[in-house]
Amino acid sequence: PLFTTKLRIHDTCGVHNLHGLPGVVGGLAGIVAVAMGASNT
Repeated sequence: PLFTTKLRIHDTCGVHNLHGLPGVVGGLAGIVAVAMGASNT
């Protein structure tokens, strides 16, 4: 739990796991998809 130990933020409802991580993963996947599509043209 990085937020709890380093930032002293306690996620009581699991909002980070529900919305935060999928958003970051989706954003990174979008960047990779655009980069791979741009290299083919």
